[in-house]
This record gives sequence, structure tokens and C-alpha cells, in this order.
Amino acid sequence: TILTEQAWFNVSEQIRDVVVLLQQKWEEKQLDVTIDGDDVLLFGNAELLGQVWRNLFDNAVKFSPVGGQVRLKLRDTAEAFAFAIQNGGEPIPKEAQAHIFDKFYQADTSHVTTGNGLGLTLAARIVSLHDGTVTCACQEGATVFTVTLPHRQ
Repeated sequence: TILTEQAWFNVSEQIRDVVVLLQQKWEEKQLDVTIDGDDVLLFGNAELLGQVWRNLFDNAVKFSPVGGQVRLKLRDTAEAFAFAIQNGGEPIPKEAQAHIFDKFYQADTSHVTTGNGLGLTLAARIVSLHDGTVTCACQEGATVFTVTLPHRQ
């Protein structure tokens, strides 16, 4: 697949916009949301990548306990841009972590939370189209999703 409509855009600003867009959701849960990081210009499809940030942040809010924390970290190196989003709450079970990027897979089998099991699949596909990776790790009561995108011209 060829990635079209690529341009330089401020990815940090885009991520801040997503936080503002979903402000009502995280304020209702009384979450402490922080953004730490550099202002970064990225070359890619801004509309598609915007869907990735929105999906990951929405999930972090959805699965955080009331009064919890969501941490967003943006890091830029000569080789790549990295975005990490961390939330507390129930960790994703080890066996589920292997499948969370599969189409229609939902680790929450109770279906207490809404969703169709496509968000992470689409996010992973969009990141892959940009030659990047998205990973999930759970440790010490926190879930961290990390998106790494190489700098491209």
C-alpha cells in the first residue's frame, strides 16, 4: 500500500489537540493527564496518525480507574520519534497482549467497556504504513503503549 497525502506537521500539537478533544471524557473520570516532551515535526499522513493518537488516548482514558493518571511522553532523536502513553488500572493479561492488535480481539471479555476491537488493529496498520512499530507492555500496575516512527523524507 502506498501512503498518500504526506506532509510535515507538528505531531506534538496534534497530540495536545487530541487531549483537548477528549477532555470531557478524562475530566469525568477525574484523571490526572500530563504531557511531557519535545515539539516535533514529522513527515507523514497527519489525518491517519491523528487517528492513532486519538485511539490510544481514548483507550488509556477508558481503561484508567477513576482518579487515575495518564502520562503521555514524546521523544525525538535523530533516528525516530517515539510516543508513549501510560495508564494505570488492570494490566492487560499476558496471553491477551499477544492478540490485542488482532482484528476484533477484545481483552475485556466482560464487554463492560464499549468498542468493536478494531481500534488497535487500525492503529497498528497506520503505524506500519509509516514504517513504524507499536508495542504494548504492562508492568507495576501500568500499561504502556509505545509508537516509534522513523524520520522519513
